[in-house]
Amino acid sequence: MAGDIVTYNGIEYKAGWWTQGDQPDNSDVWKPVSASAVQAWSSAKAYNGGDQVIYEGHTYKAKWWTKGEIPGKAGVGCSLLNRKGLSGRTAPLLLLTGCARR
Repeated sequence: MAGDIVTYNGIEYKAGWWTQGDQPDNSDVWKPVSASAVQAWSSAKAYNGGDQVIYEGHTYKAKWWTKGEIPGKAGVGCSLLNRKGLSGRTAPLLLLTGCARR
């Protein structure tokens, strides 16, 4: 039911609507309860601007809505996501000329 809370892989999720059989870390119906929860990137999940994911050991932050686009490789080099470096500072990835913006 909408509003149900579950814990999956150590992260609490809240259902946005009725659901059955949707995996919390791989479905848009489930949202992390804690804003500081960063989950692994999934190609099946949509991300809004500001959402953070972990991909290949790095934390990425979405600049705008995206789905199925690999962090750091999206849009043939277009920077849809920022990557946080070891220093903790966010540095934008390269934006190649000719890339379409959304």
